[in-house]
Amino acid sequence: MLDRIVPVSAQIGEGESQREREREYPFAGFQLLRDSGLTGLRIPASLGGPGGSVQDVFDLLLTLAAKDPQVAHSLRSHFGFGEKLTLHRNPAELAEHVPRFLAGKIYAAGSTERGTPRPGILNTRLTREGDHFRLNGRKYYGTGSIYADYLYISANDENEQRVVVTVPATREGVSVVDDWDGMGQRLTASGTITVDNVKVWQAEIASGGSANLIGRYASSFRQLHLAAVAAGISQAVRDDAVAYVRSHARPIAHSHAETAGGDYFTQKVVGEIAAIARALPLLVRDAAAALDRSYQAIIDHADNADALVLESTLAVAQTQVLVAQLGPRAGELIFDIAGGSATGRAHNLDRHWRNIRTVISHNPTAYKAKATGDYLINGATELLSEGRFL
Repeated sequence: MLDRIVPVSAQIGEGESQREREREYPFAGFQLLRDSGLTGLRIPASLGGPGGSVQDVFDLLLTLAAKDPQVAHSLRSHFGFGEKLTLHRNPAELAEHVPRFLAGKIYAAGSTERGTPRPGILNTRLTREGDHFRLNGRKYYGTGSIYADYLYISANDENEQRVVVTVPATREGVSVVDDWDGMGQRLTASGTITVDNVKVWQAEIASGGSANLIGRYASSFRQLHLAAVAAGISQAVRDDAVAYVRSHARPIAHSHAETAGGDYFTQKVVGEIAAIARALPLLVRDAAAALDRSYQAIIDHADNADALVLESTLAVAQTQVLVAQLGPRAGELIFDIAGGSATGRAHNLDRHWRNIRTVISHNPTAYKAKATGDYLINGATELLSEGRFL
């Protein structure tokens, strides 16, 4: 299955710049992913899946993000759901969801709400009605929701306990509206999910919470997903820079060179971009290896599972710090390879910076750097152990 990653990603990437410019949704790309089986890559062999590792998933995300970061980003909740599913190993949940993953079904989440004092506070409610329940609320940042077959929605039940409800995206009362107006990642459909008196069955309800080992691991996994998208985009910056120099750029008036490609300073800029595009994926893969170790430790109930989860959390945090510093730099440097013509809308080179900046704006990297430093100096793990910080 891994040999499908490159050709499928390349096919999905065809026309990516035009889609981003014209706001044309990549529905066909998601169908290609469904048909390829790659959306079920992480289902373990013991559960009938291909048994891909965490590193395999991040290889997929890095490759895909270099071709179409909108698609790669939109899969964040899907793969995050799969991690928790296979770690909890709840027989009923596995029986319900594993066949869907293997059939190419895609999941998206509704977690964050607007208008609350801070993220994490929920007004979405689940209430009992006879032999079933009703779900009511409104979510925002529903990344990937218009492409999904199933939505999992966080809510509070009548006892003020956090729960997660998973329902088909087409169920009566579910509404998905792409009112996301961010400057970047414009096709991730990170807009509004409304659940209006949606009927829910007991089997569709799971407990919420993120402070345990599985929650902490899953949070780091989701955060590395963002870093992988930004790192993948840096590879697209490199490829577009090379292509632009070869086909469009001219040397500046006082350059020593006959062509832009022969100009020393143009070569230097492309070399700097290439260095970033090489370094960031290596950091992501290193952090993915740490997540692989912590995942297996949780499965094995290993004595050092807590330590390995902490190690992977730190690895992800440090990766995000550098991705946030270097990713936008690559997006800026591409405009140093040519004059004003590089800013033309037809080239759409600004999408790279917009997309990277949007992705890394999800969570403040200042806190990640602070938490890492506090741990190294003082042994503090409070922020690192919350399960929602990273």
